[in-house]
Amino acid sequence: MKRKFSKHRSKNTRIVRRKKVREKHEFKNTRRIAAKISGVLTIFALTYLLVYSVVSFFKSQEYPIKDIRFEGIGHINRMALCSKANISRDSNLLTMDLKEVRAKLLKEPCIEEAVVSRNFCTGRVSIKLKLRKPVALINCDGLYGVGRDGIVIGRIEKLSQSDLPLISGVHVRGIKPGEKLEEKNLKLALEILDYISSSNLDSFAPLSEINVGNLKNVVLYVGKRGMQIRLGKGSFSEKINKATVILADLQHRGKEAHYIDFRFGEKIIVKPKR
Repeated sequence: MKRKFSKHRSKNTRIVRRKKVREKHEFKNTRRIAAKISGVLTIFALTYLLVYSVVSFFKSQEYPIKDIRFEGIGHINRMALCSKANISRDSNLLTMDLKEVRAKLLKEPCIEEAVVSRNFCTGRVSIKLKLRKPVALINCDGLYGVGRDGIVIGRIEKLSQSDLPLISGVHVRGIKPGEKLEEKNLKLALEILDYISSSNLDSFAPLSEINVGNLKNVVLYVGKRGMQIRLGKGSFSEKINKATVILADLQHRGKEAHYIDFRFGEKIIVKPKR
C-alpha cells in the first residue's frame, strides 16, 4: 500500500512541475509580446512627434511661390485666373491647398477640368486646364454658348461672331454662366448634335440651326440657304446618316433640295429646289 501511494504522489508532483514550467513559459511569452508592442508604440509615437515637429517648423517658415505656370488657358486672362484661384507669388508654397485651388478654378463656367501641382525644388505651381467648349447657342435675352454637358458658358453679343448652330424651340429664362440647363428639349438637341458631329453632314451642308420646339418634328436647318431636314421623331442617328448620303448625291449631281422629310417612316421625301 505504501508503494502505491508513493507512486501516486510522485506522479502528481511531476504534473505540478510541468504546469509550473508551462505557466512560466507563458508568462515570459506574454512579457515578450508586451515589450514588443510597447516598443512599436514608442517608435510610432516618436516618429509622429518628429514628423509633426518638422511639418510645424516648415509651416512656420515662408516659402513664397517663385513661378505660376498655366497650360491650356486659351483666351482667359492669366491674372484673372490667379485672382480666381486666390494664389500669387506671396502665397506659401508649402501650405497651399491644391484641392482648394482646383475647386475654385472649376467654379469658372468655361473651365471643364483643372490639374494643379507644385514643385518644391523650383518653387513652381503648374496648372493645366481643359476649357469647356460651346457646341451651340441658345437665345435667352441674348445669345449664350452652351457646352456639351448643358452648362451655360457665357454670353455672345452677336450671332455673326460665332459659327455655332443655334438651338431654337427651348424656352428658358434668366440663365447665367455656370448654370446647367436640364430642359428635355435642350438635352435632345445636344444629343442630336453629338450624332451630327460623328457624321459627315457638316462637310456637305453645315448646320446653322436645330429646332426642337416640337419633339415630334425636330427640324435641322443646313447649308447657306437654310435647307430643312425634317427628322420627325426617333432614330435620329440613322436619319442623319441617310440625309448625309442624300446630300452627297445631290452635290454630285449639282442639284439642291428645298427639304428632306423623314416623317413618313421608310418613305423619304426629297423636294428639289426650283
